[in-house]
Amino acid sequence: MKKRALLLLALSAIISGAMHLPASIAKAEEAESSILTLSADPERLEYGVLIPSNSYTKTISITNEGAEKTSFTLSIVGYYQTSELDPAHTAISEWLTFTGATEYTLAPQASTNISLRVKIPKDASAGGQYASLLAGNPNSETITLSTISAIVSGSDLTYGGEVSDHQIQGFSFSPSINSSATIKNSGNVDFEAKYKFTITPLFGSDPIYDSEISRTILPSETSTIHQDWADAPIFGIFNATQTITYVNSDGEQVELTTARVAIICPIWLIIAIVVALAAIILLIVFLKRHNKKSPHAHKNHNHKNHKKASWEQPQEG
Repeated sequence: MKKRALLLLALSAIISGAMHLPASIAKAEEAESSILTLSADPERLEYGVLIPSNSYTKTISITNEGAEKTSFTLSIVGYYQTSELDPAHTAISEWLTFTGATEYTLAPQASTNISLRVKIPKDASAGGQYASLLAGNPNSETITLSTISAIVSGSDLTYGGEVSDHQIQGFSFSPSINSSATIKNSGNVDFEAKYKFTITPLFGSDPIYDSEISRTILPSETSTIHQDWADAPIFGIFNATQTITYVNSDGEQVELTTARVAIICPIWLIIAIVVALAAIILLIVFLKRHNKKSPHAHKNHNHKNHKKASWEQPQEG
């Protein structure tokens, strides 16, 4: 009887567990992702040139790219991706407001549109304004969904900057050629700079390597970019060219091009060449010394074996 009772009890537990299993699975399926897999369109929200005392509204789309639903809260902060940006250029974060909710829950691959309204103060200073749209939840790190930019109109707008440094590596022991350029924005509005790095054969025009990078340079920001040909051969002589397109202090778009011959030669090959040259020099020195000794010895040998001619013989009295 005891065995039968235990058997019935175990069977009852199995049936009860099976009945609760679908509910557990459903609950797991409803669980929210602790990782924010959100994307925004556009990634850079540009308001353009704005007039003080006026209001402007822009819309941005947010999509849950993950496989699970996710909840998040939106917020706006001053643009913080560079420490060189003057706080006066991030005041727009205080001028922006959401026209709708700030808390959302999105199913996998679902999207929602949000609207951001900006009211430009009457006494706003002319120049660029920059902010960041953030998303976060208690279980995840805060992520940047989109950067926000605007230009407050006024007579004090200044555009442009200068290239403070640019260089191309002329000699490399490793199979690579490096280049770098530094641009400083001396105005109060951002501008886009393009960096192009090209490698061609010493006697040829078809590029072996070609890289172009664009970068937005904010007011008072100094931006340095490095471009490296990392898949170069272990030995070779090439033409390396760097072209920088930017806005100068006069507000004009200009190009600065630098070109030079770049050599790649490993250290072991240099050592081998030096050893070979040293051997050749020693051989030349040895041959010169040997040639100097040989004529002298030959001359002495001829002198010893020289016989006087008949007319040089002494006459007997």
